[in-house]
Amino acid sequence: MSITSRLLRACLWLSCLPAQAMLGGDISQLPHARSAGTGELVVQPYAHYSRYDYHNPQGVSVHEFADVHGRIFALSWQGAAPLPLRQVLGSYASELQNVHRRHPDHHRFDLVSPDLVLHSRSYLRQFSGYAYLPGQWPAQVPNQALSLP
Repeated sequence: MSITSRLLRACLWLSCLPAQAMLGGDISQLPHARSAGTGELVVQPYAHYSRYDYHNPQGVSVHEFADVHGRIFALSWQGAAPLPLRQVLGSYASELQNVHRRHPDHHRFDLVSPDLVLHSRSYLRQFSGYAYLPGQWPAQVPNQALSLP
C-alpha cells in the first residue's frame, strides 16, 4: 500500500472523530472536545488571552489559545497520535490541502502564509505541532508567552 493511500485512509478515519474547537472559531465549541476526551479541561486565564488544555480521545495533549472575545487564534499539540488537522483548522483546511499535494515529506510539514502558520512534526510515533492565525494574534501577547513547541 502506498504512502499516499495510507495518508488518505488516515485522513478519512480522523474525519470521523468527535468535533473539536476550530482555529478561528469560538471557544464555546470546546465542550464537545472535552466531553469526547478525558473530560478534564484546565483553563489558564491571562491578561489578554486564555489557554485551554485538554486531551482528545486519542490521548493527544491539546492547548488552545483564545483571545478576550473567545476566538481561538492558536493551538498546539503533542501525543502518540496525529491531530485531525482538517477538523481543527476549520475553514483554513483548504489551504492545507492545496499545499499538502506539493509537500511529500510525511515526517514534517510547514506552512507559512499571511492567513495561517502551521508546523507539524512526527518522529517515532510522537506527533507535535502548532498552528496560529497571524491576523488574529492579539498584539499584546508575545509568541514566547504561549510556549509553542
